[in-house]
Amino acid sequence: MLKQGSAIDRYFKISERGSNYSREIRGGFATFFAMSYIVVLNPLILSGADSSGASLGFAAVAATTAFVAGILTILMGAWAKHPSPSLPGWASTPSWQSPLPHTPA
Repeated sequence: MLKQGSAIDRYFKISERGSNYSREIRGGFATFFAMSYIVVLNPLILSGADSSGASLGFAAVAATTAFVAGILTILMGAWAKHPSPSLPGWASTPSWQSPLPHTPA
């Protein structure tokens, strides 16, 4: 197990934030499962046909979501030194995907 004061501990300031490795690993698993859910949910929402009949493929949307999530999460951890995931559609997709009421002019 990693020791307090190790290079990883100093880089990410784990002890300084009042955390420990066990807590960080448990948080990582919880985040992984939440992000896995979004990687499946995002394509379910976005792969349906729009009003013109055009649609995005489920596999393409899932792969793009996973790829962007991986890159952004690595950047957030390595550059910002903050253990926070970054995922497209984390909370915004359902809000803008739902149809807005239309009132005739």
